[in-house]
Amino acid sequence: MSLKFELSGVEYERAKAFVKKCKDELLEKQRAEMSPEDFEHLTGNGTYPYSGAIGGGISYIFTPTSIGVGVSVEVFGQKMDVTDLDSW
Repeated sequence: MSLKFELSGVEYERAKAFVKKCKDELLEKQRAEMSPEDFEHLTGNGTYPYSGAIGGGISYIFTPTSIGVGVSVEVFGQKMDVTDLDSW
């Protein structure tokens, strides 16, 4: 048995914009707080934010209900509901 959850087009676009915003904010914070050498090494010279030795800074949370599936995205501790209620 397996479960499969998908994002609608609207949910995908909302999540994509939120992830980009959070990544950009964290990169700027890390640029200010890290030494230039650490920033270059740990972030791929600003390509992606450092989120620990094993990564995992982004989570998608699916909450099935009786009328639809709620979708939230958690990015480096910030969470946003991206559910497309119009699709319910």
